[in-house]
Amino acid sequence: MRKILALLLFVTAISSVEAQSFNANGKITRLHFWEGHSGLLIIHEDMVNKEDCARIDFYMLRKEHPFFREFYSLLLAAHIAGQPVRFGLRGCSEGFPSVVHVYSDK
Repeated sequence: MRKILALLLFVTAISSVEAQSFNANGKITRLHFWEGHSGLLIIHEDMVNKEDCARIDFYMLRKEHPFFREFYSLLLAAHIAGQPVRFGLRGCSEGFPSVVHVYSDK
């Protein structure tokens, strides 16, 4: 019974990872707040659109994200320092790919 439960948990974890797309490391080229949008708009060197969102000119970090302030601080620091970041994207927000995870690698 424990093996079956462990297998189910493993499959669930894999499904949740596959439900989001990740892009390659790259630098942020623009952080942009624009009236009428509910979050931070981001341009990255390696923009992807695996979610088939209507727009791919920006990624959206929604202000309602539970870690918005922490993500914004990390993104601003990486942008100023010229360090690469990687995003976990899931779904679309206002037509843009929606940021759900941020990774900073050096």
